[in-house]
Amino acid sequence: MRIVFGANGGIGDAYFSAEDYKGAIVSYEKALKADPDLNQTYYKLGEAYKETKKYDDAIKNYKRASAVEPDNALVSAVTELAQKKGYQIRRAGG
Repeated sequence: MRIVFGANGGIGDAYFSAEDYKGAIVSYEKALKADPDLNQTYYKLGEAYKETKKYDDAIKNYKRASAVEPDNALVSAVTELAQKKGYQIRRAGG
């Protein structure tokens, strides 16, 4: 598992901790442009999108995290749960 983050990944973590999810999204996306193999950054980007209720974007990034590291059971489980939750939200009209 890669847990090394570029500067923007660390900045994204700071934004996320401060509950500035939009700032976190921008920073995580910059980090991923620099290194698209940062599994944890895709996961964290998914979490930031989830917090902004952009569930389709969250699911897309969870799936990317799974593609980079297919044996990560946590990411696989979160992806499955997010897909179910997103479906329930869309079905309820939310």
